[in-house]
Amino acid sequence: MVKHLFKKKQVLYQGQNKNIFSTNHPDILLISCKKDLKKDAMLHRFYIIRRLSELLKRNNIKHYYIQHKNPQEFLAEKLEMFPFEIIIQNYASNNLAQRLGIKYGQKLIHPVLEYHSKNCKLPSLLNNYHILTMSWAKKADLEQLEKLSFRINDIISNFLYGRKIILLSLKLEFGLLNGEIVLATELSPDNWHFSLEPTEINCCNDSPPYEYYRQLWQYLDA
Repeated sequence: MVKHLFKKKQVLYQGQNKNIFSTNHPDILLISCKKDLKKDAMLHRFYIIRRLSELLKRNNIKHYYIQHKNPQEFLAEKLEMFPFEIIIQNYASNNLAQRLGIKYGQKLIHPVLEYHSKNCKLPSLLNNYHILTMSWAKKADLEQLEKLSFRINDIISNFLYGRKIILLSLKLEFGLLNGEIVLATELSPDNWHFSLEPTEINCCNDSPPYEYYRQLWQYLDA
């Protein structure tokens, strides 16, 4: 695929971290990072996304990512998106700890999977029956989404753990392409929380962006 043939056209979505544009090809989108990053930080972010995309491809996970046009923009397949996202927690977030009455940062016996609405006008937390009632997905879709989400979590967790990085939580989005479920998450650290200290769960996502991406890439590239 010749990436320079695809031209950015109309903006379809404007989010906190990214904009999505149509292109001159009806089935291909252009995803643009909105973060105001220095060149080195943007390059490190690009390396991380590409590294994890290649990891999932090797494990036969279908992903909407096609290729980068430049460190800030990449091409992706156009999907029929599910109107909810999935969050998997391997360690208890503050919110989950309060709801379950457990310690913040506690390693969970089994990863916890939760559905969250993308519509800010609706309550965030959803369950299977909310989704089925609203016809946002079929029962078979939910079963496959859960199975696929846990598999992606295992693949990324094991990859990161081998590089002394602990995956605390992971946010995933999915869509349909010709009836098949495809991962539609940009695999940047904006969509996962991690710790570099095995003895103390201390989320590094609060570090300054330039330091945050640089430090993480050093671990991934080790």
